Amino acid sequence: MIFGLIGWRSKMHLQRDTWCSKELSSVKLGDKRLNRRLLKVADDLLNFPTEPINAACNGWPETKAAYRLFDNDKFHEAHLLQAHQAETVKRLEKSDEIVFAIQDTTILNYTHHPKKKGINKINKNPGFEKPSTGCFLHNTLLITESGLPLGLLDQKLFQHDTGEKTNHKH
Repeated sequence: MIFGLIGWRSKMHLQRDTWCSKELSSVKLGDKRLNRRLLKVADDLLNFPTEPINAACNGWPETKAAYRLFDNDKFHEAHLLQAHQAETVKRLEKSDEIVFAIQDTTILNYTHHPKKKGINKINKNPGFEKPSTGCFLHNTLLITESGLPLGLLDQKLFQHDTGEKTNHKH
């Protein structure tokens, strides 16, 4: 089914969005080819946000290139976040509305991925037969009074220490 969709998409004329090139223009990975690949992959994922990477990239060569980009030592998520934060601040400075900083913490549960390394317990309460494992993602999103999202101001990924007991009562 996926290959049928890929073939269908390749025949379809896509309206390429310039949002990625504007939002990520300050990201410099040290190689023009990597920079172009980043914009291509970001554009593909933006145009098909609900699709898995292989379907969004429209073919095996593009999918393989996306995974090579993600595995490249020059590619760091922090570069993307810094570029997005800078653009978010620019939009904030242009806004004449009241702006809300909405915060949310999401639990990313990796309990059913036991082969993943370096992921700690997300629940430390006694009585759990098998503790859940995963991490926490805390976002701060800026939104104007009229509901226009300006972007992420901050994003933190964290997990509990590996120590056995944490006393949260103190």
